[in-house]
Amino acid sequence: MLIFGGTILFLWWSAVHSGLEKAVPPEELLGKAWEAFRQIEFEKAARLFQIVESSTPEDSETHIEAIYGEASCANHRRSGRDLKRALALYEAIQKQHPASLWAPWAALAAVRASHLEPSDLELPYKKLSSKYVKVYQEHPNTPAGEEAFLYHCRIIASLGSREEASKLLREIDDFLSRHPGAVYQPLLDAMAAECYHILGREDDRIEAMARSIAAFERDPTVPFYELSSAYWNVAYAAEFEAGNFAVARKYYELFLKEFPNEDRAFGCRQALARIDRVEKALREGKQPEAEWLAVPCQ
Repeated sequence: MLIFGGTILFLWWSAVHSGLEKAVPPEELLGKAWEAFRQIEFEKAARLFQIVESSTPEDSETHIEAIYGEASCANHRRSGRDLKRALALYEAIQKQHPASLWAPWAALAAVRASHLEPSDLELPYKKLSSKYVKVYQEHPNTPAGEEAFLYHCRIIASLGSREEASKLLREIDDFLSRHPGAVYQPLLDAMAAECYHILGREDDRIEAMARSIAAFERDPTVPFYELSSAYWNVAYAAEFEAGNFAVARKYYELFLKEFPNEDRAFGCRQALARIDRVEKALREGKQPEAEWLAVPCQ
């Protein structure tokens, strides 16, 4: 009897709670849904998104955003991921609401969903790259389109082919000429640097890495960018692969100034001492000791 009574009470409270939620303005409820999503409360988030869908006009941006949110819940939940459901919702947004602000994001999310497969699976990277390019070509002047181009670049830069690297450099130059001051310029410059490295053009690589840092310093809100690693990478490459001690010294010193408590700070101090010894030997017309020139582990 107690169990039966408890069940009735739970169902009554659920109905009341659902009714209260439906009384909340859709825009406010949408905010609560995204907050639940960020807190990884996917069941709650999906339910709130569905309530918003049921209480808004089908052609409204609020309604379409709620569909996107529901798809995101199906796509990102840790257990019970429903990729088929997510892809169907992403496709529905693109087909039924192609002019919506959420259509480019749905196109990108559909490709990302295929990209984020379990790590033990061999992914078709070139095929994924082509899909990202298609998103960019269909939505060239949107944040989602630009992000798709970034993912395409990351895949191609990681393949390590000289032919692909040369082609990607041309694509990055074309992109930046079309999108001056693009949000992702620091990251694209960093990937251009990877291409130059593949091609053995180390001086161009160092210049691209320095441009990347300068672009980030102009806009430190750029996502996915870690300044300490950027300092370390350009200093390390300048010292050991381009032989440009002036650039290496500049960025080792910047690292120590801005990240003195980071683990790699000790390596920076060692590097500066090493550069001092090598430059002193060269000024004196001596051959630097072999161990001074040995590349340490990063």
